[in-house]
Amino acid sequence: MLLPTSPAFLRLQAARRGDAGGLGFAGRRIPYGELAAAVDDLAAWLVRRGLGSGQPVAVLAANEPAVVTTLFAVWGIGGVAVPIAVRSTAPEIAQLLVHARAAAILCDDRREAVTRDAAAAAGVPAFIVNGDLPLAPRLLRRARRRAAPAARAPHADALAAIAYTSGTTGTPKGVMLTHANFLWAILACAAARGDRAETVGACLSPLSHVPVLVSHLLCRLLVGATAVLVEKFDAGATLEAVERFGVTDLTLMGDFGNSTGPFGPGSAADVTVALSPEPIPFPGAPSGAEPVVWGPLHLDVDAAHRVSWNEGAARLGADAQALRGELAGDGRFDLLVASRF
Repeated sequence: MLLPTSPAFLRLQAARRGDAGGLGFAGRRIPYGELAAAVDDLAAWLVRRGLGSGQPVAVLAANEPAVVTTLFAVWGIGGVAVPIAVRSTAPEIAQLLVHARAAAILCDDRREAVTRDAAAAAGVPAFIVNGDLPLAPRLLRRARRRAAPAARAPHADALAAIAYTSGTTGTPKGVMLTHANFLWAILACAAARGDRAETVGACLSPLSHVPVLVSHLLCRLLVGATAVLVEKFDAGATLEAVERFGVTDLTLMGDFGNSTGPFGPGSAADVTVALSPEPIPFPGAPSGAEPVVWGPLHLDVDAAHRVSWNEGAARLGADAQALRGELAGDGRFDLLVASRF
């Protein structure tokens, strides 16, 4: 079975899509062929460092080409990815390394110090790569090597990842996910959202969070679409990426549009209205404003319209689709935000 979590799938997309699709990052496009080659090179490098199938390997990287290539390289040798949030402290990382029985940790070059400290505390080797391609992998910290099974391609029933809970309500707990788990989650998400090869989707939330990894990245790769990587959410930078790459699907969390969020009233972006068939009361909305949606949103840039908080929110009583059509034909607006559930 050809799994969408395998490097072979990236090579297939390279053959199918050519220069279309792939990743968008820092103002440039990375086609599937370039991505697949980087993954294969890193996988071979990891094998030479003594890593193999069945071994958990932690991945600490922001939303950049490094996180995509390291995940697929780990999967390519049959390893088990352990995604770690980039805001984690050294003690928190060390705790996860020990609990997951990680054989090593891979990080991007912006997390060198915290990774070295965590690896030393856990007694595991650490490797570092550039955030962007070329990765130029190198040793960060030596440690005693463990005997490792030979590298092999992943199969559906093999463990693909250990996803840890945030730990906000207790000790982080690891959830064991197989490649089959990822396969069905990716298929369901892509089908429900209607992803197509022409989709250009932005990855705003951290890809270390597995539901985000599935919905923001892997679904797009499944259909040969383009995934635009945004390292850290910023309203201005996000809108710039939307314009530069022609983003058609931008998934936002509810508080991105609240009264204090980056798309709230008074923000530089001035994008605060969301259309929904059933508007939900919005905590902290300005006095006199009508309810707006609270929940997952999608920024629909096809119409390229902007709606201010007060003017847009006052018109939410109309049917969402009818309102969308009305605003799309109104030359006063330059950004339209619409929800698609």
